[in-house]
Formats: sequence, structure tokens, C-alpha cells
Amino acid sequence: MKTNLVIGTYSGKYSLVNKTNKLRTVLSILNKINTNITQITIMKPRVNAEHIEDTNYYNFESIDISNIQHKIKIIDCENIGISYGQFFTAIRHNMDFDYHFFIEDDITVFMDYFENYMINELHQIPNDAYLCLFYFRSKKWNMIDIIQPENKDTQAHFLNKMTEYNLDSWFTVPDNSFGIISRDSVMKILDRFKSFDVINNIFNTKFSGIWIHQVLFGWIFHESGIEVHDIAEKNVNLFYHTGKNVTMCNFDGDLHKWKDRTYNNEKFDIPVFVPIEIFHPFDQSDLFLHLEKYFIDYDNFITKYRVLNEVLLNEVLLNEVLLNEVLLNEVALNEVALNEVVVTNRL
Repeated sequence: MKTNLVIGTYSGKYSLVNKTNKLRTVLSILNKINTNITQITIMKPRVNAEHIEDTNYYNFESIDISNIQHKIKIIDCENIGISYGQFFTAIRHNMDFDYHFFIEDDITVFMDYFENYMINELHQIPNDAYLCLFYFRSKKWNMIDIIQPENKDTQAHFLNKMTEYNLDSWFTVPDNSFGIISRDSVMKILDRFKSFDVINNIFNTKFSGIWIHQVLFGWIFHESGIEVHDIAEKNVNLFYHTGKNVTMCNFDGDLHKWKDRTYNNEKFDIPVFVPIEIFHPFDQSDLFLHLEKYFIDYDNFITKYRVLNEVLLNEVLLNEVLLNEVLLNEVALNEVALNEVVVTNRL
């Protein structure tokens, strides 16, 4: 069995959010996870001209990836469809994998042998499915409806290339897109859309609301007869809202109010994937305080968390040591240069 973990990334800086170390954090933790994943595919999209590229984003020399380095493959690609387009681009590069897993560069694996767990859960579903972490059961989406805020030219450009598809249907969208799809389901998608070029062209629309690509992601599954399922009834799911906070996302409703909901003695297993914002340098003591009652085995969760968090703390200490060595060397070189100047002046 061959398995592929696809990591969607972007090295462009376009906001006040500093994401320099996100991919390194993901890989540092992956290096500590027990897994038999066959390949780790890192997508490297071209940075938009209006964004500042972090040219060091894919440099992993400062972290320990000795357990996974031989599995890593970096694929250059165009920045089409953000991470959702990247996922299909990664699949087209190698169709030999039996299963493809999808995360982004601010999400990391938490569960050991996560691939076995997710494959087993996928096999519990009788029909072709994309198995994600969470979707809103109370919400359906419609492509015609969601493109209405876009300008007329964008709408026309999109609709003109979608004439042979059903856009006026209601469907489910993975709220947390991170998940798994089988090769059989990929083939079913290709049966509907004929080629990855067609899928790429569908994503290649410059929507002002880039979140529409996530809705397109769900629509492609729906149009192909692929059901969307989740593990929200079995595993604690956590999501980081950029610039805000980490929330539990196992229940319909306002995710930001999950702490206020009535507790009905729900119990869940540990997460499969987690946002990197639960680890150092973030303080999530309040989050964990509210999460504790939801775990079947909270001690198991916190023990695993401490092991993985220690990896990041050690990386910080190592980088501080290396930085101090650089600074000491610079001081020593400056002292030598200064002494040479003094000696020269005396002569």
C-alpha cells in the first residue's frame, strides 16, 4: 500500500501574520510522529508578484528531519486554486498512490500511524468519499449563489467554462479540508472531469474571495458523486482562526462560542491533525482547560502534546545556541580586525 501526505504551502508574505517557521514546525513534528507514510509531498507554488517571497521558506537545514527526509518531495507549481488546487496538482504528479492525505503548512499530524486510522475510518463508509475532519451538517452551498458578490466579468469568465456542469445544486463543503481520498475516488473524479487540466482550469479563476476555492473543492466532489464525510463524532478537532484563536470544531453552530455550549457528556478520541498554534510559543492553557472534559483519555492527549511540544522547545534552544555561536564568531572576527587596525596604525 502506497500513501501520500500532501502539504499545501505558500511562501509569500501578504499580511502582518509571520509564517516563516510554519512549515518547519510541521516537519519538525512529523519527524517525531510514528508513521509508515510512503511520501511527503510539499507543494511549492509560485509567489504572486504583489507578495514578498520568503526565499528561506523551504530551507530545512536548521531542523531535525532525519526520520522523514528521504520521504520528502518538493513539487514546484503555479499558484492556482490556493491549497485546494495544489492538492489535485500533487495527485496528478503520481497516480500510483492508493491514498492521498491533505494538510496545509499550518496543520500538523498529531496521531501516530494516522494513515492507518484514517484509512480504516474511510473504509467504514460504503460509498466513495472524501473523509475530512469536520463539515457543517446544517449548511449547504450553491455555486451560483456564492459567486454573486463577484464582479460581473469574473462571474461571466467562470460561468462560460462551466456550461457542461451542474452549478445550481446544493452540496456539502469540507469546513476543515484536511483529509483523505482513495485512488478509486480520484478515478471517479477524472471520469467526470476527463483530466487534471480541466480541474486546474476550473480553479483558475481570480475570485476576490479566495475562500470560494474551498467551496469549489467541495463542489468537485459533489459533481463527481463523491460524498463528504468527517470524523467529528469520534475525534477532537481543533482549528485556528487566523489572527484570532484556536477553537474546538466538533459541533454545528458558532465555532467561537463552543466554550459556552451545554456539555452533554460527549467524549472523543485524540485529534488526528492539529493546528501548530497549540504548540510553543503559544499559551493554550485556557484552551486545554475547556477541552479536558471532552477527551476519552485526556492524559493520553496531554502526554502526546508534551512530547511534540518538547521537539519545538529543543529546536528553539538549538537555534539559540547556533545563533550565539555566530554572534561570538562575529565578535571574535571584529576583535581580530580591530587589533590589526591598531597594530597598523602604530607602525
